[in-house]
Amino acid sequence: MDTSTLTSAGIKPRSAILSAATDDLREALHGVVAAAAPFTSREHFTPWVLVQHRFQREIEPLYRISALQDWLPDLANRGRLAATEADLSDLSAAVLFRKAQTLGLSENFGSRHLAAAPEGRTRHWRQFIEALGRLELDAADETRMREAARDVCAMPA
Repeated sequence: MDTSTLTSAGIKPRSAILSAATDDLREALHGVVAAAAPFTSREHFTPWVLVQHRFQREIEPLYRISALQDWLPDLANRGRLAATEADLSDLSAAVLFRKAQTLGLSENFGSRHLAAAPEGRTRHWRQFIEALGRLELDAADETRMREAARDVCAMPA
């Protein structure tokens, strides 16, 4: 069942449930990012990429879990660790792609991890949300998923 069918049936999509469960943490994270002003200069952007790299390195093993790959289409291709590594290289060890471009960065230099998926950002995201919505989980799994989403949002930078 797709998200629009669920919504019209009065059923809250899983993505909306996870969003609500992490709202406070995501707001706090947005505040931290805004305060760091990563898109104001390359000097501010480099630490942002370092944080992204640490985060991607932390979650990289999830992309290789076969049970998760069975549930979520092209999960193995969704990781951004290699892109952040290449970006760090471009930035001499040093959300948003358009802002990065104002710094002279692009999907080919310095901000690969922000580049759109080949099929486009919206389609890529919708495919993920649809797959997430189709998962058949019991109440315990739903609780674990919300807790994991909160853990990810609460990860230290």
